Amino acid sequence: MDGQTRPLFIEEACIENEITAYAVILIDCSDKERTKRLVARGHSDLANAQMMNWARYLKQESQKRDYPIIDNTHLTVEETLKELVRHVI
Repeated sequence: MDGQTRPLFIEEACIENEITAYAVILIDCSDKERTKRLVARGHSDLANAQMMNWARYLKQESQKRDYPIIDNTHLTVEETLKELVRHVI
């Protein structure tokens, strides 16, 4: 489980290691919420255009592959976990 890995990296690693059963699920939020969370965690230096572009890239790559995307902009941690479990089970 990783929050910032490119889907292609996961796919390539699974192919290389002959893993055929895996899931890629993106957990995403709005740029505004991402900024708020980064600042609250003491990482305001990461609330920048580069981070927002990276998040946008991950979302686009996930959409291209039709991977599930959980938008947790307005979800609690518990609600996000419930959504994640729903996709995995």
